[in-house]
Amino acid sequence: MAPPALLRSLGMLGLMVLALLVGRAMRVPGTDFSLLWPAVGVAVWWMLGRRPMRVHALDATLLVLAGTAVNLATGAPAAVAVTFAFINLVHGVLGAVVLHRTGVVRRGLTGVGGVAAVLGTAVAAGVVSGALSAAAGALLYGSDPLATLKMITLRNVAGTFLPLLVVLAILRPRRFRELLGGDRRGEWVAAIAAGSLAYAVVFGILPGIPMAFSVMPLFVWFGVRLGLARTVALTAALGMASTVLTVGGQGTFSSVESPMIRSGVMQGFLVVSMLAGASLAASQESRNRAAAALAEAKATMTALIDAALVGNSVVIVEGEHVGRLVLPNPSLQRLLRTPPLPLPGAARAVEEATCWLSYLFPEDVPRVRAVLDDIASGSITEWSGELPHRRSDASIVWAQVHLSVLPSGLAPSGAPGAEWLVDGTDEAVDDAPPAAHKAAVVQFLDVTARRDAEEQLTHLALHDGLTGLPNRVLLRDRIELALAASERSGTYVALVFLDLDHFKSVNDSLGHDAGDLVLAEVARRLARVVRPTDTIARIGGDEFVACYPEVPGREEAEVLAERLLAAVTEPVWLGDRFVPVAASAGLTLSGYGDDAPTLLRQSDAAMYAAKRAGRGRVASFDQALEARANRHLTLSGELREALAKDQFVLHYQPIVDVATGAVTACEALVRWQHPHRGLLAPGDWLDVAEESDLIVQLGEWVLRRATQDMATVAETIRPLKVHVNVSGRQLARPGLVRQVATALSDSRLPAHLVVLELTETHLLEIHGSLLNDLGRLRQIGVELSVDDFGTGFSSLTQLVKLPIDSVKIDRSFVSGAAADPKAGAVVRGVLGMANALGLAVVAEGVETPAQAAFLERIGCPSAQGFLWSPAVDLQRLRALLADGTRLVPL
Repeated sequence: MAPPALLRSLGMLGLMVLALLVGRAMRVPGTDFSLLWPAVGVAVWWMLGRRPMRVHALDATLLVLAGTAVNLATGAPAAVAVTFAFINLVHGVLGAVVLHRTGVVRRGLTGVGGVAAVLGTAVAAGVVSGALSAAAGALLYGSDPLATLKMITLRNVAGTFLPLLVVLAILRPRRFRELLGGDRRGEWVAAIAAGSLAYAVVFGILPGIPMAFSVMPLFVWFGVRLGLARTVALTAALGMASTVLTVGGQGTFSSVESPMIRSGVMQGFLVVSMLAGASLAASQESRNRAAAALAEAKATMTALIDAALVGNSVVIVEGEHVGRLVLPNPSLQRLLRTPPLPLPGAARAVEEATCWLSYLFPEDVPRVRAVLDDIASGSITEWSGELPHRRSDASIVWAQVHLSVLPSGLAPSGAPGAEWLVDGTDEAVDDAPPAAHKAAVVQFLDVTARRDAEEQLTHLALHDGLTGLPNRVLLRDRIELALAASERSGTYVALVFLDLDHFKSVNDSLGHDAGDLVLAEVARRLARVVRPTDTIARIGGDEFVACYPEVPGREEAEVLAERLLAAVTEPVWLGDRFVPVAASAGLTLSGYGDDAPTLLRQSDAAMYAAKRAGRGRVASFDQALEARANRHLTLSGELREALAKDQFVLHYQPIVDVATGAVTACEALVRWQHPHRGLLAPGDWLDVAEESDLIVQLGEWVLRRATQDMATVAETIRPLKVHVNVSGRQLARPGLVRQVATALSDSRLPAHLVVLELTETHLLEIHGSLLNDLGRLRQIGVELSVDDFGTGFSSLTQLVKLPIDSVKIDRSFVSGAAADPKAGAVVRGVLGMANALGLAVVAEGVETPAQAAFLERIGCPSAQGFLWSPAVDLQRLRALLADGTRLVPL
């Protein structure tokens, strides 16, 4: 057996012996009947607990031996000693089982239910042991079984109930600390003194059974004020004292002549007094625990509400105090930045801080008052909305407000205690508005950050991120508003579409950061020269549009456009250099269109007209431009459809050796096989494609198709170089190297058989990354040629700097070279320069034998033109090459 178990068994044995001796000492004088038998309570306690079977067997044996020995030692016959020892064991086992089932041992004495469970255990065990004792008495003594049953049952109930309450109420660490320490020590000492004095008088001096119950108020005091441990301990001690006095023949119960009745009354008194005090104490503890739990929950809830990000309060919705915020939580006080809550009798200067309506903007007050009236009348039960609030420091905070009716059961009741200050008075009122005043719960969620973010997103959605100017979306809205206003006033809306000239060269030569600085400065200049009612917007990379509402006529509009252009055409200082800036502008008036898209399209067409006219000027939209714009609009749609339906075809014009007529290369020229108008040359539609992104898609298609066609020619006939034109928009877009590499890879055409033709007018735009791209093309074997040489303004520096392989002399010089000495001199000059730079030369547009003879005479190696062959389809080209014939002038 483990030492702790053995120690417990020995300890319980000692306690049982003591209880038996006490019980035997409490025998009624002249009888062998004990007035109090605590041994049964100790037996129940001893048998409690889960232990190994052998330990239970030992404990049972020790219990029986102790009972037998003490009974024998105190004069009981052997048969009686053994029988009642076994009855004590039965009582202990049964009581332990019942008490364990009630759960009191595990939970402890919690509430009146715990006390009742102990009493029920005592009654159950007492009835059984009483019945056994009655049977044993009848057999051993021939006593009356019914009288013995009553007497033993009541004694054992009392002997079980009191010790078990003492054990459960005191012999636990927390309960024991409450007994010895705890608060109300003075009252504890007073209770001991008062109880001792009362018992000394009642049970020591005064006769008569009724006087015993005069001490019952003491148990009420004990139970309500002292706590369970102290109440049980004091009641048990006083009960033992009264028992001793009664055994000694003193006190109120000593006057009862019958020993049996005297013991019964005494035991009943002990049970009732202990039951009253313990029940009140247990009930009071339950109330205290519930109150503490409620206080803790309230404190927790208050802390959570106070710590919540959502502001909470109760708002009065009717009466003279409508709109007043009652007890706002700290979050609401921080949100509105209100002064501290007013104290009773405080000055009325703080009253404005507690009125919700005083924080609203004047235009919102009627709406909120109407909502409060609707809630007061019951027409609505809740409302939500977002409202701006002006705080005491003049700052503005936006709050999402939610109002809901306060349930009547939770509405302030007006109970005294706390006091609220009434607006306009210095007197205190009850803790709540009168019953006639309805209230609502109001919650405030700070949405200022979200509103600011939404405003920023809205601004970003409607404004350009770089310049801060309105973007295309906002511009169109402003145009529509201006059109409506102009229609009412009988004036015009003027639109000026402004595009910076050669801006790409700024990005390529100085970098995009420098380009952004230029755009920002241009935007500031434009914003300075427009009127407050005008709108200046950035709708693209270097494209700006000014909208002028209510313009009297064209002359005034032209003045505004010239002023806008003049503001731009001043150099921009970037910190270490001046960057020249120029622009072209297109002007239109609302007389030619009545919606935003039309005016934008017209001004855009006029801007391109200004560029075609030489740039740096203003062009006005007129009937001719309108026709051009309509043509542009129609052709744009048809060209997109043509790309989607593969309506384009390639023709190839041979490039020949001037001296021999041998075909040395060809130029890929695109044609449009229109479904209704037949085969269309580029002159009928190419300008429209070049003014849009269609030219980029078309150029990529031409590159793919030309490399595929020449790959088949190389495989079936012989390798032949193909010249492919590259537009300015293609050059401006990144990815040219990738497009060429993909086309060569897909077609498997050797790179040296591809010549990319760049128009001379685009040479000035080749800087930075584009120059690197051209260098990469040369590295993979692709040749580069300058088309229409002599018509542009390129410098000789560009020819030296760029990786050029050949130049093509423009037809305007070639056509007059034979007859015009000046034109001939230009052709000779270009040829000489090209030879000096190591560049190949091709003369374009040769149409007469005289022109061919001149070119042969000056040593021009290659040419192309109708003199030898027009552009032909792939089948005809293959036939020319397959014949192996040399082309002769037609």
